[in-house]
Amino acid sequence: MKKPTILVMLLTFLLSLTLLSPSQSFACSCMAPGSVEEEFSKVNAVFSGKVIRIEESSPSSPDDFMPVKVVFEVKNTWKGTQDSEVAVFTGTDSASCGYSFVQGKNYLVYATESEGKLITSLCSITKPLAAADKDLSILKDGEQPTKITKIPEQSNSGITWIILACLLIAAISYSIMRVMKKE
Repeated sequence: MKKPTILVMLLTFLLSLTLLSPSQSFACSCMAPGSVEEEFSKVNAVFSGKVIRIEESSPSSPDDFMPVKVVFEVKNTWKGTQDSEVAVFTGTDSASCGYSFVQGKNYLVYATESEGKLITSLCSITKPLAAADKDLSILKDGEQPTKITKIPEQSNSGITWIILACLLIAAISYSIMRVMKKE
């Protein structure tokens, strides 16, 4: 292989890494949670529900550290929502304090509001509903949601942009290699 071809391929690879690499990193650090009553008073919403959809997207800004959208079918509500479907945002993994929800499972969710979105994390006392007996005995009976809502599915425009960027880089690399080959 000629040296210019190797150089072009190396530069293309490095450019791809630069474009596709994350701009920030996070580490999760939580304070010890308070009692159920204390946590209930701190949050904006408390409800139980089944995960019906998990949508992961690219952060919309460098400050967006909760890019995973989890849509719940609400069974009972104690605070902050009367909707039959609720979207809660969380981080992508435990390093960014993201709560690892599983589609089809039921949870008791404690969420705060930030910029009009409900968010939760490993630092909250959100837990699988099967492990929430103590919380439920303190919270007592919740209410059924009174407002029928349907949260639309998200489009995968972030993935589309990544694919287009990769195709553009490949096309530019191919053009450069052809020009260099003619010389």
